[in-house]
Amino acid sequence: MKKTIFISSIIFALAFQSCGVLQSFLPEPYNYYFNRDNRQGVYCVGENLSELDSAEQIADNAVLMYSGATVAMASNLATNFVGDFTVNIKKGNGLRINYRTTSENYKSIPGLAFIYSTSGSWIEENGSIIAQLDSIKAITEQPERIQITNLGKKYSIQVGCDIVYRGITELPATEYMIPSTLSGSTVVVSGIDFVPIRRADKRNTPESRAERIHW
Repeated sequence: MKKTIFISSIIFALAFQSCGVLQSFLPEPYNYYFNRDNRQGVYCVGENLSELDSAEQIADNAVLMYSGATVAMASNLATNFVGDFTVNIKKGNGLRINYRTTSENYKSIPGLAFIYSTSGSWIEENGSIIAQLDSIKAITEQPERIQITNLGKKYSIQVGCDIVYRGITELPATEYMIPSTLSGSTVVVSGIDFVPIRRADKRNTPESRAERIHW
């Protein structure tokens, strides 16, 4: 009798597993969920596109990224939004943030990219440098807030309280921001928030949001 129950239990478990039911209870090591516990931020998801141990979620809205890490972040609320992050270069040169692309094709169609580095910063469009920002440099172990605004064909990049670049592009807006570490770098990306433009009023413009932050 006990043997029959044991065999039946195994068959039952295998049936659940084959139907995908069991997997729904197991952890998803490549997926992250940001702002689930923070009602002030927009809920968004992340997907580790690199090696499993290259990144780890360390808080409700923070991820630790080692050399070679790429994490696609997205919210399904809007393609016109402000991507808002605090970036702390713990070691190495810095971080690249790709946008106006997707997790499926960012390698072949990199879209726009803001590279924030200890030797200076620059902006690329599909791999070509379109602006050099030599005065904008990351400082190791000094957190800095970065806000990237997408609004139709327009976009802007803000570092700290200063908008350092405004541009116009024909690349379509997407819901993604895709940070990746520069070679040999370790970076913490925290304070992750996606603010839909349609919800933003004067208090939620990048300038006003920056003014309300006390460093």
